[in-house]
Amino acid sequence: MGSTLGIKNNSIKDYRIWLIDEFSQRRVRNSFYSLRAFARDLGVSPTSLSEVLAKKRDFSKKNILQISNSMSLSPLQTNSLLAQVGLKSNKELEKREFFELSEDSFRVISDWYHLAIVNLCKMNSRNNIDVNFVAKRLSISKIEAQNAIARLLRLKLIKREGKTLKVTTTTLSTTRDVPSTSIRKYHKQNLQLAEKSIERDSVDLREFSSITFPTDLARLDEAKGMIMDFKRKMARFLETSNSKEVYTLAIQLFPISRSVK
Repeated sequence: MGSTLGIKNNSIKDYRIWLIDEFSQRRVRNSFYSLRAFARDLGVSPTSLSEVLAKKRDFSKKNILQISNSMSLSPLQTNSLLAQVGLKSNKELEKREFFELSEDSFRVISDWYHLAIVNLCKMNSRNNIDVNFVAKRLSISKIEAQNAIARLLRLKLIKREGKTLKVTTTTLSTTRDVPSTSIRKYHKQNLQLAEKSIERDSVDLREFSSITFPTDLARLDEAKGMIMDFKRKMARFLETSNSKEVYTLAIQLFPISRSVK
């Protein structure tokens, strides 16, 4: 949920500026939103928040971890907050931030529905995640669902827990800026899904937009980093305990799962 101001390379450059910016954005959405309400949402006391923003004190480690949890910060962002208040970073957090799939591993699960299944398993649902549930939710065959689940279990990206399936890692990523047949295949499938969504899904359930502008190629690498930060921010914003559907952001935003009645 955190804002982009004060965030660079997935770390928070100045956490006071970041908090002030976040509070301002919430005030824009709700003019009655108060600093007391912001402190409540962060999980800290209004007095502590006020004194920190006034540069009279720093947050404690307990407060930093509480804010990190409330704002759904990444491990790297949490460590950057800890560093700013003179606390030792947690290296284990950094190791867990992203599970980067190798080219060989991603080739096995490059069909779009594999990552969709991983995200179905992340959602808080009263339904047991099994072959029938996955097939219905993603509109794929039971054979495809069964084989995909087996692959994900073999790669230890999901695990069986009673009668349901759970994820074993936080966020998956793949290599960037490296030619890859399997990644090209995955992106092509997403484009095909987006084309279907334009005709199938109502406008209140999707968002397709674009902008055209002249480009300074010297800034392209930095722009890619900004897009990556935006995608992660959007994923953290939309992924809550109330998540009901799996979406893809391409920058088209559209559902790839279907409600089971």
